[in-house]
Amino acid sequence: MDPIPANPPPADNPEQRALDAAAKACGIETEYWDVFGKQHHASAQVEKAILKSLGVNGHGGRSVHQAVKQRLEREWLHPLPPTTVLSIDQLPHEVVLSLPAWRAVP
Repeated sequence: MDPIPANPPPADNPEQRALDAAAKACGIETEYWDVFGKQHHASAQVEKAILKSLGVNGHGGRSVHQAVKQRLEREWLHPLPPTTVLSIDQLPHEVVLSLPAWRAVP
């Protein structure tokens, strides 16, 4: 038996795609499955409220795109945590740097 969505997915339009991209960049889940196997989608109103609580203005396409861009730039400019603890007993000292493949320079 196919699961029946509890509420329909949000409309597929440029504003909704921008909201979804901003939510994803901010680590916001926009859907979930309940214990009865029904899928729930966050409404645009809910996504905007959560983004606002994180300091992102979700009411304008440009501001949403700017927030996504800034978030991605921050990740790119700061690929390491502010502090790294190394043990004097574990040589050689190595710091592993992981960057997403899509950021690779050809």
